[in-house]
Amino acid sequence: MDAVTVHDLHFAYPENTEVLDGVDFTIKEGETVVLAGLSGSGKTTLTNIICGVIPQLIRGTISGQVQLFGEDVIGKTPAELTGKVALVFQDSDEQLICTTVEDELAFGPENLCIAPAEITTMIDTALQRYHLSEFRHRDPAHLSGGQKKMVALASVSMLNPQLIIFDEPLSGLDEDGRTLVAELLMELKAAGQTVIIVEHDLTAVTAGIADRWLVLADGHIAAFDEPRQLLTSKLLYDLELMFDD
Repeated sequence: MDAVTVHDLHFAYPENTEVLDGVDFTIKEGETVVLAGLSGSGKTTLTNIICGVIPQLIRGTISGQVQLFGEDVIGKTPAELTGKVALVFQDSDEQLICTTVEDELAFGPENLCIAPAEITTMIDTALQRYHLSEFRHRDPAHLSGGQKKMVALASVSMLNPQLIIFDEPLSGLDEDGRTLVAELLMELKAAGQTVIIVEHDLTAVTAGIADRWLVLADGHIAAFDEPRQLLTSKLLYDLELMFDD
């Protein structure tokens, strides 16, 4: 089954030139795809459309088709896409709002009025899955960068999204944090979770994490292929997404 289908997608912010100009691609269910491109290439705009932020919360002129698991999403609000897609922010401090890890995990299900006993079971499962059991009663603000990423991932996973989008998940982390998050991404891949990883520097991404790299440049798709194929081309170096040693 196709997880994400984008066809002839155009978008322009008010009084701006077109940011996305006829974008077409398909991501299959269970794939891990890195969405790469320099600042201004359209990465954030594209993910905001997939998440329902555009055009509901951020206005502009949009045309084309975007489907998640066969369902049209243009015009739907982020709330209406709950369970379809979730975003893990680049800066975890902007996403974590509660004073304990347990409360952070409970926040989403409580807002959906899920029964307390079921929420407790869901929390227990998430804490174990994301290696957070020892931090259950800790304040997320006092955890390391990598641990905060795990809490953010665990919190969005509570709503069982079919697609998870990570905005530069390795950014700002030390080596231990990067290793921790990379291992979690590999676990999601092994479990068949559909994942998009947004990244501007492909030297930061281990090629083994992703099935394919989708490269945006000036609102167009410059490449969409397996990492091993793109690593042998000059394109990534020409676009300054990778650098020679």
